[in-house]
Amino acid sequence: MSDKVTFVSIGTVDPDQADALSTYATHAPPLLIEAGAVPRMKAKLVEELVGDGAPQTVFIADFPNAEAVHEVFASDAYRALVPARDKAFKKLNFFLVEDF
Repeated sequence: MSDKVTFVSIGTVDPDQADALSTYATHAPPLLIEAGAVPRMKAKLVEELVGDGAPQTVFIADFPNAEAVHEVFASDAYRALVPARDKAFKKLNFFLVEDF
C-alpha cells in the first residue's frame, strides 16, 4: 500500500490583491515541488453546475506522503508567504485526499 496522498487547494482570489497573488503564485509552487509534489492540475472554474459560491481556482498535486505536505507548510520559507497568501485569497482551503 502506498503512502501517496493527493493535495487539493481550492480558492477564491481577491481581485484587489494582484501583487500578493503574484508573490504567492511565484514562490509557493517551488516549495511544493521541492517537497515532492507532482502537480496534476492547475485550473480555473469555468462553470458552476450545482452549489452556491464555488471557488475560482483549483490546484491538485500528488505528494509522496502526508508528512511531506505537513513539513512544507510548517517550513519557515512557506510561513513567510502566509501574509501574501492571506491577502491574495478571499477564501482558501487545502485538503489531503486519497483514493478509496
